[in-house]
Amino acid sequence: MKQMVKSATRSVTRNGVCTETCSDLIFNNVPQQCSNACVFPVGWSDHNMVYITGNTKIPKRPPGVIVKRSFNKFSCEEFKRDLAVVPWELIYLEDNLAHASERFTEFLAEMMSRHAPIRKRTVKDCCAPWID
Repeated sequence: MKQMVKSATRSVTRNGVCTETCSDLIFNNVPQQCSNACVFPVGWSDHNMVYITGNTKIPKRPPGVIVKRSFNKFSCEEFKRDLAVVPWELIYLEDNLAHASERFTEFLAEMMSRHAPIRKRTVKDCCAPWID
């Protein structure tokens, strides 16, 4: 813990003698997050106003990446034509169900990548970090 206030926070004048004391304290366990502790005379009180400024910054979030398929140039007729020439009989010839499912997924993924390719789009973070 570190005491942040270094100057007098109370000044009293009695019999022409001015006494100053540091009666208002601010302790901090992370001093690098506080840049300045200041004392401001208010004028109508024997206590001065104490304030502290912080070194806090809202961290920027990394830009987001949106991954999706682009259907801009998708043609349903061409897709059907290409699906008709896929060797589906290779799936029927598989004895293992896991291998058949894997081959089906490969055929379908290849057709989708050909007709509706995957596009990545980077979007910057425009929202405030405290709003999800």
